[in-house]
Amino acid sequence: MINNIVQNLIQERLIFSVLFFTPIILIIFYEIITYCWGNQLESKIDKNLISYPQENLSFVNFWLPTIFFSIFFLIYTFLIFYKEDFAYYDNEQFTKFSLQGIAYGFPIWRDQGRFWPLGLQEYNLLSLIDKSQLVYRGFSIVQLLIISFSLYFTLYKFSPIWRYITIFIIFICPPFLMTFFELIYPERNVVFYLIILILIYTYHTKNYPKNKRFFIYSALITAQIAIYYKEPVFVLIATIASARLFITLLSKRYLHLKKILKELIYINYIDIGMIVLTLTYCLLYQTQIVPYIIDAYSHNQKTEENTIFSIFLLFIQDNFIIGIFSIILVLRLLQIIFLKSDIDVFLDPLALGGMAYLGVYAKLKMFDDYNNYYFAPALVIAIIYIAHFIYNSIQFSQQINRKVLRKIYFYSIVFLSSIILILTISQYISQSSYKILSRKAVINGHVNLVNGLVEYSEKNNRDALILFFPLNNSFIHNYLIYTFKEFLSYKKFHIFNVNKNDNYTNNLNNFKNISVILKSPATDKHKDNKCISWDWAKDEFCFFAEKAETGDLIVLLPNYPRDSYNPEEIKKMIENEKLVFAYDFNANAPLIEKILHTLSHKKVENGKVYIFEKL
Repeated sequence: MINNIVQNLIQERLIFSVLFFTPIILIIFYEIITYCWGNQLESKIDKNLISYPQENLSFVNFWLPTIFFSIFFLIYTFLIFYKEDFAYYDNEQFTKFSLQGIAYGFPIWRDQGRFWPLGLQEYNLLSLIDKSQLVYRGFSIVQLLIISFSLYFTLYKFSPIWRYITIFIIFICPPFLMTFFELIYPERNVVFYLIILILIYTYHTKNYPKNKRFFIYSALITAQIAIYYKEPVFVLIATIASARLFITLLSKRYLHLKKILKELIYINYIDIGMIVLTLTYCLLYQTQIVPYIIDAYSHNQKTEENTIFSIFLLFIQDNFIIGIFSIILVLRLLQIIFLKSDIDVFLDPLALGGMAYLGVYAKLKMFDDYNNYYFAPALVIAIIYIAHFIYNSIQFSQQINRKVLRKIYFYSIVFLSSIILILTISQYISQSSYKILSRKAVINGHVNLVNGLVEYSEKNNRDALILFFPLNNSFIHNYLIYTFKEFLSYKKFHIFNVNKNDNYTNNLNNFKNISVILKSPATDKHKDNKCISWDWAKDEFCFFAEKAETGDLIVLLPNYPRDSYNPEEIKKMIENEKLVFAYDFNANAPLIEKILHTLSHKKVENGKVYIFEKL
């Protein structure tokens, strides 16, 4: 494993030299300007310490909400581990690599224009501890714990109850939940480092000078890590930093240019550093990736003809909090421009960064019901920003002199906030419940199919099985077969390789473990007797066959809900073939699943799997 990691680092030494040394150079440069200008410019910094409201540690105000949130966190943790295995889509990135003691390479896919080199690297290190669900998912739990504490202190203005409500909403937000229930999404780490960065910025913005260097260096390192976990993150970071610099320039426009630049570099060094980091990323992408792009990572076909505005409307339709966030951001800009309202030097730039992040995906037209986890970082920002807007609006009511107007304004804000809160929690709980169940259905479908094959093999004394996968309504039918094939390999099944150039009916019993042949009608242009032809799938694994032959096992896989098999075809198979195994995720559901089914906004339809023997 260590040798693999070292070899990968050597192969991409230029990229990782830049990634590692850029923050170090920025830190050294800060020490130089501190030595040269520190005494002169230190007096320009506002020394007001961050002011925390006096905590009310009464049982009702603090301990009761803390207990409730702790219970919620334990349930959340339980659901993450519940009925888990490395059997979900894309989990071959674990089963083929770190779980086998092989380091997963850096995701620098030049031909597709993909450049997120830190993606999944933490699992290379975690596998050195143990190759188990406990370690892999335990890491996510630790991140959630740190996020909880970070958000609690970031929301220092709020009462404990309002802090916990805000954190609760973030946790049940479907894109956020998806990134922590599934291991492969880099957005989990983006969200983690973003929240750490928000905490650092909160302290730094409030000019907490005792540990100034610690905050500056931590911010630069945290931002650098986040940038290299997902391509659009540089837009988010650059927007925040640029907006903060612009605000500083506006406040010092009356000063001499030389004086402005000195103060800007010293006082806003975090923002200057952030811009340097994002420009470095862009330079690397332009020189190391762009010249080699052959087939760029494409957007979803369903949204190809849509405009950016119509894509953004789809975002809002999927998650209405994006619409609320957009309206509030526009209102804030109008307040600042026309009512000369004070600018929040961090929250307002943060909101602009979140909106820019959403704008990137709207421009790329990347949207689908199953990849809305892309928006997790922006939605975390949106929820934090809306919570602060509501809080500030309620606080503003106290400044209204006339009692009648004050009451009308206050109760209007409370009423609108309550509606937003109820609708948000209702939508998030129903959507998240469905996503949890739908995901667990796929995992348990694969797990039970493997158990069914083992049981059939032992019962019939057959170590060689031929599996036929009939076409369903899925446009990714081949990928579904590939996912199951990788899980079979992980469970020590021997998969017969098409490239062996042997007739697959010969020599099947020469292997110690269960040996399987995979067959399916073509979904790609088949060649060389293959049912799937992918250049990247070097281990060709599926034979082309129009139909199953006598003795073959017909396998119906768990699918995306929209791609389910035709019920009439299943009924016909039950009547005409021998049913060997059947599993229904929804049948005999335990209490926790029944609760989730009740909360879900629609029925889970991808929970049935079958094995038939062709007669």
